[in-house]
Amino acid sequence: MPSTLLHPRPVQLFQGMWATGIFLNCNVYWNCPTGCRYCYVRLNRQSNRYTGSAHSPTEGLHKFSLLVNKVFGSRYNPQNALEFAFHERLPMMLSNNSDPLCSLEAEHGYARQYLQVLADLEYPVQILTKAAGWNQLDQDAYIDLFKRFPKLWVSVTITAETPEVSRRWEPGAPTPEQRLTFCRQLTEAGIPVEVHCTPWIPDESFQGAWDDAGSYRPFLQAVKAAGCFGVTIAPLCYDHSDAAAVTQADREYVKAHEWCNSAPDRPWRYFLPDVSIMAEVNRLFYAEAKALNLECGLHPAFVSSVGDGAELQSSCCSPQWVDKRLSWIRAANRLR
Repeated sequence: MPSTLLHPRPVQLFQGMWATGIFLNCNVYWNCPTGCRYCYVRLNRQSNRYTGSAHSPTEGLHKFSLLVNKVFGSRYNPQNALEFAFHERLPMMLSNNSDPLCSLEAEHGYARQYLQVLADLEYPVQILTKAAGWNQLDQDAYIDLFKRFPKLWVSVTITAETPEVSRRWEPGAPTPEQRLTFCRQLTEAGIPVEVHCTPWIPDESFQGAWDDAGSYRPFLQAVKAAGCFGVTIAPLCYDHSDAAAVTQADREYVKAHEWCNSAPDRPWRYFLPDVSIMAEVNRLFYAEAKALNLECGLHPAFVSSVGDGAELQSSCCSPQWVDKRLSWIRAANRLR
């Protein structure tokens, strides 16, 4: 059986992001060569010993085409939740399981094909990327493609200030400065961009003390200088079920950071910063971001601890056109 190149089930309901206004997730590639140590997708697959295989390496493209033709054709089934969300053009992320602009895109170009179809449909899209393959692509062609969307924004993951830390945790990713340059290139072209500091890695992501607001200020100033409209933060998390798949370096990190590992979460999490620590980190990060007039997305567990009632929808940064009030409950009522 040939190894999988494209994700065999490209478009799926994205219920894990219920509070963000994102309803669908479109995975282009099956694997991601960036090799991030914290990647929950890679760890889940390794711990379950499931590498994925399809009838052909590019079966996903066929599945994507069939779904598009069905949902926007005469065979559309409005009682099917996935088809309903797709047909109603509820916002879609590209993608959560693998980076659509990784080095595989430079070699194969399938994300561009998916995006061309979605642009034709005038579909609202969020692109999540570290842009590892960007310098090998026809950048002007991709920027022109992004501009075809009436509703699109790009989320760029930057988890560390320094290239040394980035290399340790994300060996195949561009440096933080290269990713900020990518952000600046897009914003100068008029494309909305936000930065994901996800995960925030205690003692690694930022050079100063975790409880010092000044530790976050230079990073947020750089994000602002790149023209980004917002920034989102969420903590490093290793599920207990993935503990067998983490590296020795991860085990050493967890052992050295017992001081901040959440005791109540131990039955479910191998590592997760304690809620008291994350509440303070979120408060400081939020205040610094707002001082720079940056939108700030926080983990849903902490949005009520910052700002006022108007900020309770700030669990993820997104443009104003994303209706975060359209929860899964409201969507289910519309489906009925």
